[in-house]
Amino acid sequence: MKRLLVFILALALVAPSFAKAEEPPIGTMPYPIDKEITETTDLVGYALSKQNVTREDAHTSRETIDNLIKRSCSGIIAPHFVQCWEDPYYFPRFVKRVTNDLSRNWNDPRNGLGIYNILLSSEVRTGYLAGGFPAYIPTMQVDEKDPIGSALREMHKFEPLGGARMITKSTIILTIGSKEVIVNGQKKEMSVEAAIIKGSTFLPLRSLSEIFGFELVYKKPDIKLSKGNLVVEMTLDKPGYTVNGEKKTSSTSPTLYKGSVVVPVRMFTESIGIMDVNYNAQTKQFTIRYDDIDTVIKKSVDQLKDVPLKLQRLVAEYMLSHLYAAKYQKLALRKLPKGRFNDLYNLGRYQFLSERDYQNKEFVDMLNKTFPEDATQLQDDIAHDFDFNDLYCGGMPLVMSTIKMKQFLNEPRDEGKKDDQGRELLGPIMNITKYKFELETPFGFFAFNGGQDDNTYDGNKYFAIVDYNGDDTYTGPAGGTLPGRPAASIIDWKGSDKYTSTKDDPCSQGFGMLGYGFVTDHEGNDTYKSYDNSQGGCFFGIGLLWDESGNDSFSGRNMNQGAASFGVGNLVNIGGNDSYYCFQVGQAFGFSGGCGVLVDTDGDDKYVGEPGKSNSKDNLINPATGGHDNNRNYSFVQGAGWGRRGDMSDGHGWGGGVGALVDVTGNDWYECGVYGQATGYWYGTGILNDLEGDDHYEGSFFVQSGTAHMGLTELVDDKGNDTYKVWKAISQGGAHDFSVSWFIDKEGNDNYLCYEEENGQKTSGGVLIGAAITNSLGLHIDMAGDDKYELVNSSTLGYCLMRTGAVPDNYRYEEWTLGLMIDRGGNDTYTRTLEPNVPEGWPVPANNSVWREVTQPGNPAKSLGFGLDVEKGIVPEAQW
Repeated sequence: MKRLLVFILALALVAPSFAKAEEPPIGTMPYPIDKEITETTDLVGYALSKQNVTREDAHTSRETIDNLIKRSCSGIIAPHFVQCWEDPYYFPRFVKRVTNDLSRNWNDPRNGLGIYNILLSSEVRTGYLAGGFPAYIPTMQVDEKDPIGSALREMHKFEPLGGARMITKSTIILTIGSKEVIVNGQKKEMSVEAAIIKGSTFLPLRSLSEIFGFELVYKKPDIKLSKGNLVVEMTLDKPGYTVNGEKKTSSTSPTLYKGSVVVPVRMFTESIGIMDVNYNAQTKQFTIRYDDIDTVIKKSVDQLKDVPLKLQRLVAEYMLSHLYAAKYQKLALRKLPKGRFNDLYNLGRYQFLSERDYQNKEFVDMLNKTFPEDATQLQDDIAHDFDFNDLYCGGMPLVMSTIKMKQFLNEPRDEGKKDDQGRELLGPIMNITKYKFELETPFGFFAFNGGQDDNTYDGNKYFAIVDYNGDDTYTGPAGGTLPGRPAASIIDWKGSDKYTSTKDDPCSQGFGMLGYGFVTDHEGNDTYKSYDNSQGGCFFGIGLLWDESGNDSFSGRNMNQGAASFGVGNLVNIGGNDSYYCFQVGQAFGFSGGCGVLVDTDGDDKYVGEPGKSNSKDNLINPATGGHDNNRNYSFVQGAGWGRRGDMSDGHGWGGGVGALVDVTGNDWYECGVYGQATGYWYGTGILNDLEGDDHYEGSFFVQSGTAHMGLTELVDDKGNDTYKVWKAISQGGAHDFSVSWFIDKEGNDNYLCYEEENGQKTSGGVLIGAAITNSLGLHIDMAGDDKYELVNSSTLGYCLMRTGAVPDNYRYEEWTLGLMIDRGGNDTYTRTLEPNVPEGWPVPANNSVWREVTQPGNPAKSLGFGLDVEKGIVPEAQW
């Protein structure tokens, strides 16, 4: 089976050969730093000056950048990428613009627009701007006298992509053993009688299709029923069926009876969404009911006679904003070929899988049958044809109506009188605890519950929920999109709630799979537990999870906790000591065309991207066997950007997205396997900014601003005494293959521990702490404090290795490789154990000293490995 996306994470390039050139200096340098460096000395500039170059020289050339992007990204590239790649010294300024925006604008006490602010900031990172001025975002117009009824009528006119719940005007009564059927009081005759076969009641399929208005195509043994966007497929004498491509189980099957195709009554009604089927054993009659639209609306409106008109109008506006989003979803996907929505939805559902998934033969067989043959081409086409502006434009009214509903719940007041100048005065407090109602729409049910009960909501039933109080439980795809349900939302105001979903649910908990999924939870210690695709994520959509207080727990497997693929995925958690757990591609992850954001404002938090080494039988599900760490998982978490590498497969390459994790305050713990904590791959951008606290970081390979294959990354820790632990290699400002990695710790007494200890032996790879190989720039900056460095590899602490391929004609020969380590201030301690056969004179880093480290230079003029420990000076890139 062809996989839609393949991990191609090889570290090695073609074995290099090198030009004969003057060897650059290595070892401790006798530069008079006490005279040359003052309080205002630019330390990066100082290091470059020793190579007789400046920032304007030491970077990848625009010609190479343009050539690489043209052949590798198919035109899909993050908007900032070229500028920050060509000017890597601007990148830290860009990072701080991003993280300042996120760390400050979630809190908007004057206007309450935090949700809007973070969404707007995220959409800009994908290269688009729609809804940029709140005053111009459309407000849903509702009927003043009949707000709910008119809103429902508008919604019932709409036919969503991927299939809709079928609403007909039918009440059908039939009797076992008789051909007669009564449809809405009128007698008709079927081709054969209703019959009991092997204990189940069967009806003639052609007669049923005519009664319910389906088009029937029968090509023995295949049966296809279609009406609008609803497609049901069955096979003669074979249990099970599909609804819009999704497999359903059934113990019975269609068969032939007296020359006619007959189908089990339960199988048929369930396949088209009818649940109201009753059997009278005395009369041997089945009654099948499905209310017509007018009846559905009347039932809904009849519940509301005691509900204040102000609340009705708010609910109507809220529902219509979902309809508005659905209309713009259609516009965004207008170039998607007809009938392909469910194919694309399934591609999103299974976009990121683990190696262990592929060891499950039954699962792989299902994928082979589910995935279309043109899976890669289908996604590549829509990646270029998708209208992001329509997507974002469609989501803004839903954001604003969510904010408006939250403001009402915060202070529920009825309509107020107007003063002499026509200004509305505050109305009386509304007791919303006595109002509870459900409204049926084509997207599913809307529920409002103002009481204090502990409610359970099945996400398969409800597309939108507003719950005021109680410790509630949300199950299944609650807060997630489905075919036929382009927008879904939850607003939970009070209570400690549980959100649970399983692998049977395509997405949940604020996930927009080709649509819009929003969850806002205002208060309580909440638990979010899921499988894949949840907790603020998207696939060609917008996903938001906004939790405003409490000590919360988030757990899932893949594509969770601020994860975006072609769109925006936001998880914003305000206050509390919180825990985040996933396996891979989560916790601020951005795939191509996507911006994944995780903002945590307060508390001592724990972020874990399951490494997999502990209890490997259960936890090692995606081992990093590409030469990285066989005992740990590939992670891509905690500020990770990833693109699709096509040069080693089908050529369809896409530049990576943006993953940005911002933790504002607290003593936090970060843990992952391979690729994490500000990491990038294939034109991806990874950002992690912890603003305050004594923090602990640990990971294996390509972590803590460790990057490979055209990535841009930065880890910046503003305050605190921090510990950074790396088990393997290319981390802490380590870069490989045209990547740029910045590591900046601004203050505190920090520990850098770069090794793994087993059986009393400490081992590690290299390219650590301001180290670069293969035309990259790796920079490690520590601006203050008494710091400790412990390493067991020579290719660390300001190390450079240019690997070029054939010389001197290879274009890599003319491109820079720069490894730079700067520690400013403090009484620092270095312990570095060297492996055998290091070059003679290899430096011994020490407090208040300068050293150079370059091995096997391809082009000595463009290879610089430099270490600098000084008491004075500035680094402009660390001042943002």
